Amino acid sequence: MSTQFIDGTFTDTKPFAEAMEEFKGLIQDGAPVKSLLVGSWGFIAAEKKKVSVESRLDELEQAVRDMSPVKSDLIEIPTVAEIKNITRSNSRR
Repeated sequence: MSTQFIDGTFTDTKPFAEAMEEFKGLIQDGAPVKSLLVGSWGFIAAEKKKVSVESRLDELEQAVRDMSPVKSDLIEIPTVAEIKNITRSNSRR
């Protein structure tokens, strides 16, 4: 079993009784606990990996959203919409 925090991190995977005690202690201490994952060791490992991948994907999406368009006075850089239009035009030929 493992405790998941609101930020997506986890505690180490432990046997049920040990994980339950840790979970209770974290709640009593006011830790930002989200849930207690209960399942086989394989299930817990898969859930941790899934959350890790989802987190990395969210970070990547945010990085792409934060990218500002490249600007230059010397060359004209097409926008994403212009590139899509060019691609569509070329595929019709």
